[in-house]
Amino acid sequence: MAKGSTVCAALAALFAASGAFTGVKVVDGPQVTYEANPEWLFVGFDGGDADGKGVGIQTEQDWMSFNRTFDERAAVTCALVVTAGNAELVTARARVYTLLTAASDAIRTDPTLGGTVMKSYVSGHTYHPQIGSGGSKARLVFTVTYQAQL
Repeated sequence: MAKGSTVCAALAALFAASGAFTGVKVVDGPQVTYEANPEWLFVGFDGGDADGKGVGIQTEQDWMSFNRTFDERAAVTCALVVTAGNAELVTARARVYTLLTAASDAIRTDPTLGGTVMKSYVSGHTYHPQIGSGGSKARLVFTVTYQAQL
């Protein structure tokens, strides 16, 4: 059985328990209704429009030694979104990168995600700046890569 759903739940719990995310709304997947919160951390969702076009988890499986178990390698899409109202985008960008560091540090404290996987880590990110009538928004989509044995 693939571990993607279990990994998303473990990541959301890990981030929510970290003191670095106090005041940040940590959620597993897209939300049907959004609260007026200026800072979000999405697990298994890219934080953009919930139009069904995004990728939440991308997984590959292969036989391990002696064809008795499977090796699963996967990438979980996560996103940090910081809205800054009328503040400069530089402020929102600095905050979103501070939160990325906190996410990476949280995973480093428990790279097995409570024994769910063999290893996990932040493997890359993409920054998306936006400025509109509502102010500035920094969205940073990052990937948590993991390896597990099935």
